[in-house]
Amino acid sequence: LLGLGRIRKRASIEALLTIVEALPFAERQQHLQEFRLSMRVLSGTDAGQTVEAWRRWWRAQPPEFAPSANEPELTGPEGARWRMEWRDETRLAR
Repeated sequence: LLGLGRIRKRASIEALLTIVEALPFAERQQHLQEFRLSMRVLSGTDAGQTVEAWRRWWRAQPPEFAPSANEPELTGPEGARWRMEWRDETRLAR
């Protein structure tokens, strides 16, 4: 799931939603943080804590929506996790 967050394409968002929605509830809960982190990186926003909230956000986007070319700067624990995951040493201290 985190790998899809690095692929800055519209199709990555749809793939994340499709994968997570297909998981049984318990397994979905286990991967919710990774899903949400990737969606935040792709969207540049935080649509909420649930897959359903993210699906609503996605449906509200215009057909031409695409992730920006550059990843947004995430702060706090999620930002630290993202940078550690990808060993982005140039930004680890932020």
